[in-house]
Amino acid sequence: MNSELKQAWGEWLGELCDWDWFVTMTLKNPKGIPTWDKPGFASAKRAWGEFTKQASPALGELKWVRMFEIQPWRGVPHVHALVGNTDPSVRRMDLVDWAWDRWGIARVEEYDEKRGARYYLCKYVTKQISDIEFSRNFGRN
Repeated sequence: MNSELKQAWGEWLGELCDWDWFVTMTLKNPKGIPTWDKPGFASAKRAWGEFTKQASPALGELKWVRMFEIQPWRGVPHVHALVGNTDPSVRRMDLVDWAWDRWGIARVEEYDEKRGARYYLCKYVTKQISDIEFSRNFGRN
């Protein structure tokens, strides 16, 4: 059942948008706060929100779908996302550098349908602890 669900979600995501990027973010542990030793969902949501602001095109809006998974060895959220409607003038490596300074490791790869990122993202739909969110502009013309 899980593989069928993952397959169906992956097919559906492929129809939603002409994706440009596959993004992953691994948040670093915060420094300087003795009672806070690892990022949680609130930090991951804030990191993703800041990332999308940094990546936003001058005209129009990004389209994205984002999933969190919990890294079992650290117990912290890890971000996986597909992003579309990007501005070609926004350099992916600039976003990687920005994320490193602010949040941790990011990979912003050119989306290649043949590599299966949309299906990879959907494996988190079938996990017990996950979180999915879509940009607000899906469904609008």
